[in-house]
Amino acid sequence: MVAKISKFADDTKLGMNVAKEGNTTRLQEDLRKIGEWSETWQMPFDVNKCKVMHIGHRNPRTEYNLKGNALISTDTEKDLGVTITSDLKFSKQCIEAEKKAQRMLGYIKRQFGYRNKEIVLCLYNSLVRPHLEYAVQFWSPSYRKDIARLERVQARATKLIPSLRHKSYKDRLVELDLFSLETRRLRGQLIEVFKILRGFDNVDYRDIFQLSEGTTRNHGYKLELKRYNRDLCGKFFTYSICGTWNALPADVVNSNSVDQFKSRLDKALNHRLGV
Repeated sequence: MVAKISKFADDTKLGMNVAKEGNTTRLQEDLRKIGEWSETWQMPFDVNKCKVMHIGHRNPRTEYNLKGNALISTDTEKDLGVTITSDLKFSKQCIEAEKKAQRMLGYIKRQFGYRNKEIVLCLYNSLVRPHLEYAVQFWSPSYRKDIARLERVQARATKLIPSLRHKSYKDRLVELDLFSLETRRLRGQLIEVFKILRGFDNVDYRDIFQLSEGTTRNHGYKLELKRYNRDLCGKFFTYSICGTWNALPADVVNSNSVDQFKSRLDKALNHRLGV
């Protein structure tokens, strides 16, 4: 097999850079092999549910087949709960996340007549915010309209508390000891980088990041700022997070545990935000 394969439960994906000469043929050959494998082990694919997504301007958009059946081409597909589009922009995912969160927020408003700070925070953190942050390291929004769309949910949630309703959003966040969702996404990405680089996740960091061989001023885990296609890759945190990670203070990066890293990171973020 030449193509990169990723599996989770009963989901299987093949991917390859088909802009390189001859790779469309290689990908088709890998599809033939995986089709034969599935039959040999009596785990046949439902071809009607198998699709191909062509990504990138240089993609020749070749037609592929599996077990003699042409694969349907799609520009939008839901993968493990995240809506993916062929342009790798996540506006549709942001819309879906906002809808789910707003529905739950409406339910809370209807069912809970008495809403003090403790009740709203508990309900929001457990029932609403997870919809806005599910797998967000992968699909974190990069367009201001999408960032604002998600932030509106938290702004509405904090207004459910009568005593805070007439304060500004920023003041409500301070009162409730909350970060903005945009800052929380940044925080989550930095935590994920720490876990990957320091071996707290079962991931080989060399598959994702490259440590800088140059200066290690500040800390010894500087990431190489790789060149990349900004339109296709600029939205993924493995590319966009490098500059922010490299600017973290040494005492944060050199933490001995995930909890210690979170605590020190929160202090650094509060200092940065002037809180």
